[in-house]
Amino acid sequence: MRSTAKSPGKIAFISIFCRKKRLFVALLPLAWEGVFWYYCNNLLSYTTMKVVRVQYTTRPEYAPINQQNIAAVVAELKTLNHPGIKYGAWLLPDGKTFMHFDQLESEEAHQELQQLASFKKFADELWASGLEVEPKLEILSLVASTEAYY
Repeated sequence: MRSTAKSPGKIAFISIFCRKKRLFVALLPLAWEGVFWYYCNNLLSYTTMKVVRVQYTTRPEYAPINQQNIAAVVAELKTLNHPGIKYGAWLLPDGKTFMHFDQLESEEAHQELQQLASFKKFADELWASGLEVEPKLEILSLVASTEAYY
């Protein structure tokens, strides 16, 4: 298991990879990282598919730049044509709140997404932009679907 932390202030972005490749990502105070590891190791059943929903609000003047950066990520993903990465982003009616919905086949697919030059640019510029509302990240579990997933 390993953890990475990136702190944009008092909140840390923590990614924890458990033994059987289940990825858990959370925005937590750094002090909670040990609790998160315990939960990951002792209380959860493991699967390989990851479904992640993230929502945040940018400043109004940054929203068009964020849209361009997201479009660049999508364009690079289309070129990559990775069968294990499904990525989408939506703009809410206020014109500045974004919701991302990612379906990832495995930890390796997630790492591939995060290593894209366009994704790194998107993430770096987003954190530097001065968000109005910090990202809220949720890990979802599939109950039922008409689609076939990993």
